[in-house]
Amino acid sequence: MVRKHLRGNNSVDAALVWIDDQRRIDVDRERVSAALNLKIDAGETVRVWALSGADNQLQLLPPESDLSKLRSRLEGGSSKKDISWEAGGDSDVATYRQLVGFFSVACHARKTGNRLRLTLPSDVVDLAYFKPGEPLILFCVGELVELWPQERWRQVIANRDLRGLTRRARRVLQR
Repeated sequence: MVRKHLRGNNSVDAALVWIDDQRRIDVDRERVSAALNLKIDAGETVRVWALSGADNQLQLLPPESDLSKLRSRLEGGSSKKDISWEAGGDSDVATYRQLVGFFSVACHARKTGNRLRLTLPSDVVDLAYFKPGEPLILFCVGELVELWPQERWRQVIANRDLRGLTRRARRVLQR
């Protein structure tokens, strides 16, 4: 359930949310659906892929993204490569490992209200990305949707160089 809105406007948003004991997270349906370009009616469920980012956050992928389509192709067993036993160090094998590391996330549009329920697979808890009952940060900017553990988020947003931040913000916001 969404507890506290941290900051935002139409294109950038960070909200404090919680993951429950069944690995469910209720988020703002309109914001997340728009960012991921989900075509979903009340009561419907769709699946999206999530991957682990460089800072151990989970990034949800739009279903129509190239990477999402490629991961779905792997799920369907349409890999055309035969991998032999001695290929453990090959870059193709490293790519397979990363693709297999994606998580399938169910997105259910609630019948009432403006909520989208994300249900994460048990692997997310088993691999210690998140703990049930833990506060998370849902971060959205453009088509980017990420879930962060609250403590990790605080580390990532900490500012030590305000001049550098001012330069980077000016560059990013004056495009």
